[in-house]
Amino acid sequence: MPWLKIHSIDGWSNRYELLDKEVLIGRLPTCDIQIGHDRQDVSRRHARLREVDGGWQIEDVRSRNHTSVNGEILIPGRPKPLRHGDRIRICSYELYFDEYNQGDSDSGSVCIDDSSSSEAKSSISLAGVGPDDRTRLWFLLEVAQSLRNVLSLDAVLADALSALIRILPSASRSVIGFIDGDDFVPRWWKLRDPGEDQAITVSRTVIDRVVKRREAILIENTMRDLPGTQSIAAMCIRSLMCAPLVDANKEVFGAILVESEATHGFDHDDLVLLASVAVQASLAISFARLHEHALKQKAIEKDLELARDVQSEFLPKTPPTVAGYEFADYYAPARFVGGDYFDYVPLAGGKMAVVLADVEGKGVPAALYVPRMAMETRSCLGESNDPAEAMEMLNRRLSSRFATFVMCVLDPRSHTISICNAGHRQPLLRRCDGSIVPLGESGANYPFGVDDDQTFEAAVFEIQPGESVSILSDGIEDAYNEQRDEYFGIERIESTLQRAGKTAQDLVTTIVEEVRDFAGNNTQIDDMCLVTIRRT
Repeated sequence: MPWLKIHSIDGWSNRYELLDKEVLIGRLPTCDIQIGHDRQDVSRRHARLREVDGGWQIEDVRSRNHTSVNGEILIPGRPKPLRHGDRIRICSYELYFDEYNQGDSDSGSVCIDDSSSSEAKSSISLAGVGPDDRTRLWFLLEVAQSLRNVLSLDAVLADALSALIRILPSASRSVIGFIDGDDFVPRWWKLRDPGEDQAITVSRTVIDRVVKRREAILIENTMRDLPGTQSIAAMCIRSLMCAPLVDANKEVFGAILVESEATHGFDHDDLVLLASVAVQASLAISFARLHEHALKQKAIEKDLELARDVQSEFLPKTPPTVAGYEFADYYAPARFVGGDYFDYVPLAGGKMAVVLADVEGKGVPAALYVPRMAMETRSCLGESNDPAEAMEMLNRRLSSRFATFVMCVLDPRSHTISICNAGHRQPLLRRCDGSIVPLGESGANYPFGVDDDQTFEAAVFEIQPGESVSILSDGIEDAYNEQRDEYFGIERIESTLQRAGKTAQDLVTTIVEEVRDFAGNNTQIDDMCLVTIRRT
């Protein structure tokens, strides 16, 4: 009576004797074989086995995440005959079809094809267990130990390839390479004859077969099984083995090959040995790549910290002091650095310019533009105290990048504020009665970087005692809630301003806290900047 052996990635395993002529596999407790009861990737009714005419078939019953046999994904509703040793994959579960009731043998999962077709003579799954040969077991142990926690692979993998040449007497060369698009690029190789001078070329037919099957293959006679392959014929390769390198996502990223100039130069045990080495090499390469990525990421973060320090030098450290007025601000980039910019610029006659800008984009490209914007802003305001004229000069000088910009010039003697706006959201005036009024005309001017010749006109407003003007970047308005189905929005900003405390700092703090509560654990997606001016 046939058996089905089941193993999961978390170590769980079981065996089921196929007593009925039809066996349903799935997540439901009503299934004949229940797997993944606490998982959602396994479908409620995932696959079905049937005994037909003395043999067994498997069928995918329109599962969500597919069923595969020996790496081939089944078409739902189309049964596939099963043979002894076939490997069935259902999500994170491996199922082995044991037609001859071999019990709990530790021979592993091995699929042999003894047909005389043009396909590979023999193949094994990566779950194969090494042979009992003591020398080979010691070899695998040495490979595993040498690759453990190795961060530089060049020497170790080259030594492993040399060892393969030594332990496989018929091997003429061994190669490890990576998949790069449609190409296979050799990375490490060893030749039995070190003095042999030949180009390292590998048959793409072999690589494609290994990638497609995700299995190690043995070709005992290349002249018979790979006719017309020029690269193999040119190098007098008569037999070969190839095993895939597989990452944690089960994706093939490379391969290891061993070739021989002798027909039938390798046997099935040699193939098991190579597959075992490939598993160890895959782990070592993946670990080394992660380490390399971590080092690069650390270097990037160090550069970003430096960029953040540079950018911070162009942002105000503390609010200014102006008799009869108070200022408060908040700045938080979505990443290490951001493209929002604000500044306080003292002007002649006791006036104070408050500017806020939002440069297109986020991160380093936008941040690199901020120092230039800061210097040009101060330069233009130094040449002209008139906000409209200063804005026109800025627009011409900053035409290389799209940015919204708002300039507010406070005159504490007349208690007026002159506003010029280049495509930015209107500043919000909070009156003493709590009502909120947008200042200036919405959409009166284009952002910087659209029209070099556009003109600006300042809108002048009086500020009464107790009134405040708040300037915000769109990162506050566009903050998502935790479900990512709603923005914070201008209405929430206005209602928050209405109920906030009296001081400028109260206004800023209340808005920031409301946005944080609204966003919850959601990641900030845009830079946030807020400046408030209040007449005491």
